[in-house]
Amino acid sequence: MNLPRFFKIKQGFASDKSVADIDAEVRRHVSASGVGELIKPGAKIAITGGSRGIANLPGILRAVGSALKELGAEPFVNTAMGSHGGGTAEGQLKVLKELKVTEETVGMPIRSTMETRQIGETDDGMPVYLDELVCECDGVFVVNRVKKHTDFHGPIESGLCKMMALGLGKVKQADLIHANQVSGFPHALESLARCLIRTGKIVGGLAIIENRLGETAVLHGVRAEEIPDREKEILKESYEFFPRLPFDEAELLLVKQMGKNISGGGMDPNVLGRLYIEGELEPEKPFLQLVGVLELTKETEGNASGIGFADFTTQRLLDAYDRHKTVFNTLTSNFVQRGKIPITLKNDKELIETALTCIQGPHRSNPRIAVIRDTLHLEELIVTEPLLESLHSGIEILGETGLEFNPDGNLKGI
Repeated sequence: MNLPRFFKIKQGFASDKSVADIDAEVRRHVSASGVGELIKPGAKIAITGGSRGIANLPGILRAVGSALKELGAEPFVNTAMGSHGGGTAEGQLKVLKELKVTEETVGMPIRSTMETRQIGETDDGMPVYLDELVCECDGVFVVNRVKKHTDFHGPIESGLCKMMALGLGKVKQADLIHANQVSGFPHALESLARCLIRTGKIVGGLAIIENRLGETAVLHGVRAEEIPDREKEILKESYEFFPRLPFDEAELLLVKQMGKNISGGGMDPNVLGRLYIEGELEPEKPFLQLVGVLELTKETEGNASGIGFADFTTQRLLDAYDRHKTVFNTLTSNFVQRGKIPITLKNDKELIETALTCIQGPHRSNPRIAVIRDTLHLEELIVTEPLLESLHSGIEILGETGLEFNPDGNLKGI
């Protein structure tokens, strides 16, 4: 295979701020949320445990639980993750275990159910469902990362409101929300969150912002009644830390791994510039003519939701593919294009060879190619020489490198 020259480059993410003392900072912001004004000694308080690979998640949940215990509460972690984990209570417990969230690491019980109870309606008439365990306890403290969503954009995206609406509403609420056009998601999430807040069950929230290295950058304790409005401000703040590709166009992007622990879409569509939602406009940039994805992360447990973003994949990815989890998650979202299986090649080498023959346009003979670990880790990547001319400012060129393959024909050291 005749490959062009490759160079390793580095984006300047190291300057992003991060939280040094997670435990102390979490406790400070739990106090700032005003939760102490809303709970009494002996109150049983659920803390949301989601399915995303949030940095320092066990330590954050442990610190939240410790802060609540100091107020006299009896906290527990509730599996709040909509339809993830195969849509079963056992599956959601398993997801938390994969994220290192166990009773030992968080210092409190972990409970799970898929049963829900209707507790009201939004102003638009949508039924509002709430986790049965939360209905039976004295309140819920909401913890989640606030970030740009993989499916839609608006004043409310991924954060505390989504955790309340989808995480605590389980499959029933997820089905109702995803029956609507994605343009209406921000309004639906805000309406559901406000309805839940009116019940008095929400006692506070902790919003997490991560930097471009995937580290905890900023924490915000939020009073229950202020969550929807404060989240809009926090979301804007989080945009400053969103990792991006350092170029606007390329003929081929190779993604080493994808998975639900990387992004809700397996590969972040904001990074790929591919939305693949019927009726919604595609982003103008970045423009990637072809995308190849090579393998699934172990943490995704076979869930390959979002595999349809790619044009090519490998047999080893499909060997790790869990059909039930992937199809269930894809159908719950209603984004069926994202669940389609790409052209499948024997190994990485065959994938690259095939993709090179499919490139169209003036760069066919000297293509702009980039290789990344995944769409979450974008500090260092490998690019071909033609891409060096169109990199964004502030990019460091570390030196020339090459693609090496093991005896099985798969890439080494990416």
